[in-house]
Amino acid sequence: MCIEIKNISKTYVESEALGTRIAILDNINFTVDSGCFVSIVGPSGCGKTTLLKIIAGLITPNQGWAKLQGEDIQLGDERVGMVFQEYALFPWRTLIRNIEFSLEVKGFSRSQRRSAAIEFINEFGLSGFEHRLPQELSGGMKQRAAIARTLINKPKVVLMDEPFASLDSQTRNEMQDFLLSVWHDREETILFVTHNVDEAVYLSQKIIVLSPRPGRVLEIFDIDYPYPRDRTSPEANRIRKKILELISSQKKNVSTVS
Repeated sequence: MCIEIKNISKTYVESEALGTRIAILDNINFTVDSGCFVSIVGPSGCGKTTLLKIIAGLITPNQGWAKLQGEDIQLGDERVGMVFQEYALFPWRTLIRNIEFSLEVKGFSRSQRRSAAIEFINEFGLSGFEHRLPQELSGGMKQRAAIARTLINKPKVVLMDEPFASLDSQTRNEMQDFLLSVWHDREETILFVTHNVDEAVYLSQKIIVLSPRPGRVLEIFDIDYPYPRDRTSPEANRIRKKILELISSQKKNVSTVS
């Protein structure tokens, strides 16, 4: 077992004066095996990103805990890397200097960090763009650079918060295949947040479906058909249909209650 999530709940204070609170997550429990690719899906506002930030050590839950290999995850835990939707590249640094940034902070020599960055640049198909600024790169190239900047730290777990949401459909499909190839080669554990059920089915070995806020685990789907996958195969369509029907039924229940 790599990640264990136990009884996690998170509530935010909406108004100190009125004493009102908003429950975001409610009693979340699941485990993730080492080297597994897991997606988290659910309606907007159900706490997917909050859950990811708790696992990253960026937010403290009101209840419960997240452990990695049996140990609590702390802020700045080097075993965990995170890739954001908005790339988070420094606009004044070239591609290669963005990728090597964390090694620079850690005090690696220029030759050490440059050698490591070039290795990723070659592997990720970014050769020839080493000295371009982020605004000179395509969306797919920016996201490849962001992934490289995370993986250069050799994390055990990679958390990805809708990393392909801003890409056009063709680039998004290309990036999904790219990510799978990187994962198959390197075998990091990946937790991947997405609104796109098709994407989750195409990528994942396991899909965790959350309810509308406060997010609860509705069901965990094991996706056991082999890679490479056909996006339109009967198996993919069957799983996608079950997940979409589950999410849709929850939305109807919320509408009825309200």
